Amino acid sequence: MKPLSKKQKKTLSERYDALWGPRLMEFGWILVPLVIFERQRELGLDAGDVNILLHLFMNWAQDNGPPVLSKRAMAQKMGVDVSTVRRRLASLERRGLITREARFDPLTGQGANRYHLDGLVRAASLYAGVRKGAREGPKRPSPKTAPRPPDIDLVRGPRER
Repeated sequence: MKPLSKKQKKTLSERYDALWGPRLMEFGWILVPLVIFERQRELGLDAGDVNILLHLFMNWAQDNGPPVLSKRAMAQKMGVDVSTVRRRLASLERRGLITREARFDPLTGQGANRYHLDGLVRAASLYAGVRKGAREGPKRPSPKTAPRPPDIDLVRGPRER
């Protein structure tokens, strides 16, 4: 990922300071493509999945590499049991949206997993050019001429019709 220039950072900072206020923005912020929220249902994500992904995105943005975050830390921040986080991460992995990489230290044992989000990026990219809802703009095509969103298998990609 290419770092933002000083001018880009200043422009973003001013814009979000105006929206949220400088006090909140000093705490930090992350960028998430809107397609993940707009196509949440099509991507098979419910509110709990999105909450977990937001925690992973936060660490991904801060570390400039695949996020490393313990299930216990996520559970504490979310106010849920560790088993809930474990089940949801396993489900996201089964669906091909994330892959977990175990980290082991010979002295301290099992460490927090590293999470790769390539599957989610690929799946969300399939919808990036397909707008829906209020974001489509003022003119809506007729049902006969409207493009159909792609049928997507989250592991294999678009399906043939």
